[in-house]
Amino acid sequence: MLIHFKPELISIILSSWTFYKILYPLILPYIPEPTTTSLVRYSYPGRNLIFDRYSYHEDRRVFVVCDEEPIYPQGNASQKFIRCEVNHENLKGRKHECPIALKMSRRGAGVIKPGSMQVRPFGEDKAILSWVDPTVSVTSSNKWRLFVVHLSDCSLYEAPAKQLRHLRPVNFVVYENWFVAIVSSEKRGTKCYHEPLQMFDVPRCWVGFNDRLDVSAGPFFWFKQDLGDDRMIVAPLRDNDPASGHLLIQAVELLGTVLTRVSIVPHGGKAVLLRTYELRPNTTVAIEREFQRLCNERIVAYSRSHGRIGVCAKITFAPGEDRLRCTQWDHRGRLLDTDLMIPVKYRHPREMALLNLPGQEGMLLLEAECGDASCSGAGGGGGGGGGKNQYFVSKIYARDMENRSHVYDKYECAGRYDRADAQLFQRGPPGHYCISQVCYEDLLAVNDFGNRSYEDSSRKFKFHTQCFFDLLGKESYFLYFKRFFSKWFTE
Repeated sequence: MLIHFKPELISIILSSWTFYKILYPLILPYIPEPTTTSLVRYSYPGRNLIFDRYSYHEDRRVFVVCDEEPIYPQGNASQKFIRCEVNHENLKGRKHECPIALKMSRRGAGVIKPGSMQVRPFGEDKAILSWVDPTVSVTSSNKWRLFVVHLSDCSLYEAPAKQLRHLRPVNFVVYENWFVAIVSSEKRGTKCYHEPLQMFDVPRCWVGFNDRLDVSAGPFFWFKQDLGDDRMIVAPLRDNDPASGHLLIQAVELLGTVLTRVSIVPHGGKAVLLRTYELRPNTTVAIEREFQRLCNERIVAYSRSHGRIGVCAKITFAPGEDRLRCTQWDHRGRLLDTDLMIPVKYRHPREMALLNLPGQEGMLLLEAECGDASCSGAGGGGGGGGGKNQYFVSKIYARDMENRSHVYDKYECAGRYDRADAQLFQRGPPGHYCISQVCYEDLLAVNDFGNRSYEDSSRKFKFHTQCFFDLLGKESYFLYFKRFFSKWFTE
């Protein structure tokens, strides 16, 4: 017999904390226990591996493996293809492996080198492949090619060449069933063009695509970037909701000072600056340029969860003294209670990650420290004491912090081109959190410096996810289960 509840009764039930205290133990057995996965190592000697810090989200990762040389079907020298596999995996063991063949332009060398292609996860079972062929003539109007692979059936779609003419991809913003490419134009006199060395007021345009690349829009002017940073971070304030506005984080080095600016780009409006952070490391300008290009994730971390913008950025507080400034805003850019200065405690700090907590709980901050400057140490002890590489999770409140509430091992990531990255995310109800750490070869950075020698590339990357439990206040659980049961009662 189907029971119907009156709306008044439902409202009373959902407003009762006793209701959740009774139901939580009943639901708890169905919530996955915090677990640790084994370290997964990927190695593809003799092939080209495509993966970077944007190729994974939480515990899901996509990567592409391509042959080093093209094939010529039936001996036809006028046609050539590259054989690749697109791979998708997650913590639950779900895997997709899609073999594809990409037709190569006769104007190029017919090889996809690491650093020339990017792969992004797209929804639950799709991948975006963006390739700029560096072997095509600089005068060519079609260097960029764009693909979407549907991993459920391995179908491959390519954007029409005319839609990409004269455009260069800078970044991507991915929603559930469509995505936006942030682009610049190589055609002088167009609204999306800027001079090659232009550093200020750089115009950014967008081109939108659906998941089959047969519907597109643009390019349209989006915003002017006051600091010309191609590695900027652009993310919707609410997942899959472009109307919510976007978070923009950009960083450049000027005369030995790293300027990091955090802004909101409203839907159809002008960027609103939240804060500018200044970091003055004791290095030369040349070294600092390398630091800026390779290590943005070491100086700023952000979160957009639970209706807030959280940012922790490294600043120079006084000569020779760096600190982290950790702040929260609402989606309108209004400063909230959390605004804390934290001393930088580590001698060899590395990547950071941040996660907003629900209600008034503050934030979780993940910090990595290496035992030595090369990050190859394997001995004991952190805190700058020489030895072990470790992750520390701290809880940040409005005016203080709970330091190092969780400590985990950080895997070695010290190859010539190796780069480490980490994400901190919530799985299930409040209190259940996970860390994903990855070590990959950043051959995009090699391209930045004009070094195109890949022979000493290892063609490897490592991925590891570890979960833990952190008890929160009862209000956080109240809000979570209120949303959960509101949806359950009303469906």
